[in-house]
Amino acid sequence: MKRSQKTAFCGVFTALAVVIMLTSYFPYVTYATPALGGIVFAAITIETDRKWAFGSYIACSLLVMLLCEKEAATLFVGFFGYYCILKGVIEQYFRGILEHILKHLVFSVSMIIGYAVIVFVFGIPFDESGQFGFWFALAMLVAGNIVFAIYDAGLTRVIGAYIYKFHPKISRIFK
Repeated sequence: MKRSQKTAFCGVFTALAVVIMLTSYFPYVTYATPALGGIVFAAITIETDRKWAFGSYIACSLLVMLLCEKEAATLFVGFFGYYCILKGVIEQYFRGILEHILKHLVFSVSMIIGYAVIVFVFGIPFDESGQFGFWFALAMLVAGNIVFAIYDAGLTRVIGAYIYKFHPKISRIFK
């Protein structure tokens, strides 16, 4: 792709990610929209490269923090927006159990930092469930890692389907 084509492609897909994130104002989709919005950056990474995808992530993150629901925006900026880019790097350089450990470590650290930002910066209260506060938070982190493993496996399949179905068509358009 030429530079102007990459710019246009990234702009359209960044706008798509912002539109997906704007749906975070609908009830019950606060956690789904960042996960879905981040998938857009897999397409940008495949069609251009990681540098362009990261630039698009920065632009999208700025818009998301200004326009979207704060909890969803924090999850997007703190993890789901860049995870598809980072996933490719981790899978390129690491294999087997180390790959999964790194992915879960990144997820866990990102979630802890993200919820600290939500509680202490945005002032959104975290229900500590009385005397079981620490254990409840730990159980939520473990449950989150289980859901993340399912998300990562599904993301791998979505990326594979994109490469198989859409990448050849997009490559022909931008010759």
